[in-house]
Amino acid sequence: MVRLRNVELGDGDSKIIVPITGATEEKIIAQAKELNQGICDLAEWRVDLFEKHHAVSEIVKVARKLRDVLGDMPFIFTIRTKEDGGKFEGTNEEYAETVRKFLLEGECDACDIELAKGKPLVQSLLEVAKSHGVKTIVSSHSFDKTPTVDKMISILGEMQSCGADIAKLAVMPKSIQDVLNLMIASAKAFENLNIPLITMSMGKLGAFSRVAGLLTGSCATFGSYGQESAPGQYDCRDLKKIMEMLYE
Repeated sequence: MVRLRNVELGDGDSKIIVPITGATEEKIIAQAKELNQGICDLAEWRVDLFEKHHAVSEIVKVARKLRDVLGDMPFIFTIRTKEDGGKFEGTNEEYAETVRKFLLEGECDACDIELAKGKPLVQSLLEVAKSHGVKTIVSSHSFDKTPTVDKMISILGEMQSCGADIAKLAVMPKSIQDVLNLMIASAKAFENLNIPLITMSMGKLGAFSRVAGLLTGSCATFGSYGQESAPGQYDCRDLKKIMEMLYE
């Protein structure tokens, strides 16, 4: 179980995370104010969607304002690269430097680090995060396919072996069987790994997996508030109603 402020991930209930996707400081803060009305458990700031995401000083400034606006709601720092479906187009070294500088100067409760950047880079960022009291989510995204069950279990296991506090896996299905395979892989990994998991099958076809944490062991699910940050996300207000019915 991982605790982020007043939220426990891996305690049996699947929490709702809503991405903040504004391009400007004003829109980012406006979205944060909306989220702080009890419609989700955590926020994720998608920094790569911020128009000044190459300027760490600007990122740090906005993060401090986010902290004030969100109050005690935990927020995740995520700078998603083009390789994993985001807007950041820098090199691996530039990605690492941006994350590293933010961890040294900024403030967040958890930081997303992409597994695709390679184990040495991932572990170096994990060490920086740990030394500053920031929890880590090591993530992997496949937008063109769903790997085999064994491969998905292996990916989640690799995240744990790297030292992640939380492992996140998102895949794109081409069939109902792909959705079931993701859920099977997640359930098996949940039984054998020692860290919380966040797993999902994306797109309309995979939408059911986003509310199936009771079956798959996924400790959190992503919902949208306005703009989707990934295909297949439910509106967080609808998601909250669904989760309340499932977990009552």
